[in-house]
Amino acid sequence: MAKLDKEELEKLTPLERLKRLKDLQKENEKEIKEAEKLITETKTRIENDNLAESVKVPELKPVDIESLFRDESSLENTVQGAPEQSEEESQLYLLAQAYEEAREMYQSEGPLNEEQLEWIDRLGEKVEKASYETFTKELADLVVATKSLVHKIRKYHQHDIIPT
Repeated sequence: MAKLDKEELEKLTPLERLKRLKDLQKENEKEIKEAEKLITETKTRIENDNLAESVKVPELKPVDIESLFRDESSLENTVQGAPEQSEEESQLYLLAQAYEEAREMYQSEGPLNEEQLEWIDRLGEKVEKASYETFTKELADLVVATKSLVHKIRKYHQHDIIPT
């Protein structure tokens, strides 16, 4: 940042002093904007580094040549032997995904566009229709959390609609 020399400023005429102070102010504003940009870039880099560290590298398995020559079971037999996912597990998974997407929208800094707000409205309608009687505690808690989040998003982004 440019240095403010009071003794030098006192020697200047009021108009020159004012001009010099405005120049200093502009320089400081530019440096602040540049620093903010660097902070944002650094935060992004840190998040990317953390994400890269959290991704696990798959273990390499040794190649078993004998397995290449064995008879393979049919796809139908494999599917029949696979455990079926219950409807409740499917609902829990889908609701958890929707909750995470809504949470990301809620935490975003900018206004939501019309498409995002429509998605939030549809999600809100779905969770409003949900019947708690058939849910496990975990699924019911997620429905309540999603309803709360949808309400907050609608409340805070009521007037922020931007065209898509």
